[in-house]
Amino acid sequence: MNTDSNSYKGLRLKNYDYHNGWFFVTNKTNFSKNYLVGDIHNLVRSTLVNLAMSLDGIKIDFMMIMPNHIHVILMFRNSKLDLSEFWRRFKALSTIAVKKTGSIDSSLWQRNYYEHVIRNEAALSRIRKYIQANPYKENLPLREVYEGIARN
Repeated sequence: MNTDSNSYKGLRLKNYDYHNGWFFVTNKTNFSKNYLVGDIHNLVRSTLVNLAMSLDGIKIDFMMIMPNHIHVILMFRNSKLDLSEFWRRFKALSTIAVKKTGSIDSSLWQRNYYEHVIRNEAALSRIRKYIQANPYKENLPLREVYEGIARN
């Protein structure tokens, strides 16, 4: 595996204003391990919600925390932070919080994440449905999974 920083493909749109807009983000846990259950699930959820609430111009529209990944729809309106800086902070804060529990000793998250710019209401609706259907695809107990949904 090549760990050279140049080996990672840039996923960001050139000349796009990542301080404004709707964004769909997916991030897997490190090595796709099922870390995001029980208390860690709750800790990751509260870290994300608290970070978004502490910053002007950033709101969580919808989220689903699965055992080995997270899906989030974020709305940015004239935010001082762009999407990548917000997500970097979330990953750092959640990793630190989980490390304090003694559950992990390395990063909680994979280095890269998937992002998609949501350009219209139809796309927003499709992505919300995709996120809602994700537990069914994974064959997970819905009671545990739906604790990860948040609407602001």
